[in-house]
Amino acid sequence: MNWRLPREVTGRILSQSENLPDRPSAPTEFSGELLYDHGVSAEFYSSFLAAKQQWVHVSGQNGWVRLPDFIHPFNSYEPSFEVNEKFITVSSDVKCPPDTDPMIQGHATAQDARMWRNFANQIFSGKLNDDWPMWALKTQKVLDACHEAARSGAIVEL
Repeated sequence: MNWRLPREVTGRILSQSENLPDRPSAPTEFSGELLYDHGVSAEFYSSFLAAKQQWVHVSGQNGWVRLPDFIHPFNSYEPSFEVNEKFITVSSDVKCPPDTDPMIQGHATAQDARMWRNFANQIFSGKLNDDWPMWALKTQKVLDACHEAARSGAIVEL
């Protein structure tokens, strides 16, 4: 959505931690919906309780794309996705040694290793990504609105 904010959001806390005197409860399972202009919507579910699932499914009038493991790819050396029932693997010159978990090995092409390398390069160069503050602020606004909607039981407009 090119970082446009949704028109309105809803949220629902499905489960939460125990409310203790020294700390308030926190959502442990949450679902939300983002409603944009022109009939566009997005839904999400996040959980500290469900088994590891990090997928995205985007669909529209002309097709769809499914990313089954977009946060930490099951195979960081050859991430894959599916477009309109066509399975696509992105090949790499780097090959995972047999019987090795690339996420444990911290190999140079892992998504999280590349993220930290990018961050370090920006710090050392003194030239930060000018969009990061905007991305962070808009993301936080949407999440805060979803949480407010869940707590109030009402749709929140942005």
